Amino acid sequence: MGLLGDMAKAAAKVAINQVSNTAHEKVSEMFPTKEIVLSGSHERDVYTYYGGPLKGIRVGQTFDAEVARKPVTLVSELTGTEWNTAEHGNNALMYSGKPFGSFSPMSKSIRKMIRMGYRVKIRCKNVGWYAQGIPEIVAMIPDPEAVFSWLDECERSGEEVPFNANS
Repeated sequence: MGLLGDMAKAAAKVAINQVSNTAHEKVSEMFPTKEIVLSGSHERDVYTYYGGPLKGIRVGQTFDAEVARKPVTLVSELTGTEWNTAEHGNNALMYSGKPFGSFSPMSKSIRKMIRMGYRVKIRCKNVGWYAQGIPEIVAMIPDPEAVFSWLDECERSGEEVPFNANS
C-alpha cells in the first residue's frame, strides 16, 4: 500500500476516534451516570421565574436544584419577561423536574461537567420572599476556584479525579 495507504489508514483511525468520542460525549449528556452536588458557603443569587415548583420550600430550608441539561426559556410570573438560557449563557435550575429559575456563576464549568457525564445539582436555600409566591433563592456553592482547579486537574490528568471542595 505504501506511504499514501498508511496515511489514509491513520487519517481514518483519527476520524473514527473523533466520532467515537463525540458519540460518547452525546450519550453522557443524555444519560448521566455520575452525580455531583455543588455545595458550600459561597452565596450567589438565583433568579426565580416560577414560584410553583418551590411552594413546599420554607424560608431557611435548603434543597438541591438540578441543572437543566438543555437550554430552557423561562417566562417571569411577575413581569412576563422571557429569558432564554442558551442566549444568555447561564443555566436553568429545576426542582422536582420543573424549571424555576436561572443561575449564572460557573456556567461554562457546569456545562463542561454535563459533557463529562455528570448530573449536576446546586445546593440552594430559600432566604425569604421576593414577591408573593416567588421565593428569594440563593445558591450555596463551593469556592469557584476549587471547582476550576478540579476541572483543570481532570483535564491535565486525562481522567476524572474525586471532587473535593476543600482542596
